Amino acid sequence: MDSWRPNQGVCPHDHKTWAVIGSVIGTEKHILWRRLDDKSQPGVAFIQKTGEFFVLEAGDVLGLLTDDIHSVVNESNFISISMQVYGKSLNHTNRMQFDPVNYTVKPFIINFD
Repeated sequence: MDSWRPNQGVCPHDHKTWAVIGSVIGTEKHILWRRLDDKSQPGVAFIQKTGEFFVLEAGDVLGLLTDDIHSVVNESNFISISMQVYGKSLNHTNRMQFDPVNYTVKPFIINFD
């Protein structure tokens, strides 16, 4: 489960596995991105918003494919909570996080400490 405070979110990232995200409480906006470069330069990535986004409210569900890139933000004044189901453990998929301003990409590891 994820929870987001008002105006909190996460940078663009992929999962390298399928994902199903269900909104439990509040709303969250999922913005879709596309990678434009050929992945030939390590640590470099050019991404842009696709223009597509989904605003999930309680009870809504979003499915993402293995190579989808998305970011999440809670644009409301209330906490949002969502539940995610993934095809694989995220720390074993080599997923990446992207910085669209500095054109960088790096591993996205979750620290459970």
